[in-house]
Amino acid sequence: MNKYRLRDESRTFSYQIHGEKKTVVPRQIRGLRSLAPPTQCE
Repeated sequence: MNKYRLRDESRTFSYQIHGEKKTVVPRQIRGLRSLAPPTQCE
């Protein structure tokens, strides 16, 4: 069972290093709710 997934929405992020412009598209990780009852640790 996957506990996380990438969100569908994204936004472009631009930055500059030593005069060279870079552009990336970061994605957010989203935690999924578990439908199983919580277990108790002893």
